[in-house]
Amino acid sequence: MRKLNLKDKQFINQIAYIHELELAKQTHMQEPTTFAVSLREEMILRRLKYMDDVIYCCIKDERLIGFIWGHCQKEDKVVVVEMLFVTHDYRDKHIASELKEAIEQWAIANNIYKVVGTVNKDNQAMIELNNKLGYSTEKLIMSKDLTTKDEQLKE
Repeated sequence: MRKLNLKDKQFINQIAYIHELELAKQTHMQEPTTFAVSLREEMILRRLKYMDDVIYCCIKDERLIGFIWGHCQKEDKVVVVEMLFVTHDYRDKHIASELKEAIEQWAIANNIYKVVGTVNKDNQAMIELNNKLGYSTEKLIMSKDLTTKDEQLKE
């Protein structure tokens, strides 16, 4: 496991792509746009340079197999996990636990008292891991899909 820095552009690009791919899936898109990935990559680089973001990665044979990206909100003394991801081939090998532990230790070392994150309600493995690690549910985010007037006219 290692902490990324600004020179790790190939991994930052991969993280940007994975982040945008997961967001695209939520909106029923197949692939993220090149523009969206470029913007996300720039955001990550800026946050690593000018803010207190941190990314820990697991790399095997120069291949990114997992990462956790934390955004530090110093004024609130909270780290928000922007994303935790482990490739399918390496799931159930305790990598997510190690990544969570790394971000928690980083937070403690930086006098941060809390780590928070959003978990998809269908991601039972992450819910179970968080419960096992002592995380608690603080709030639920509820949503409703709406049909716009334009969409109604198309029907």
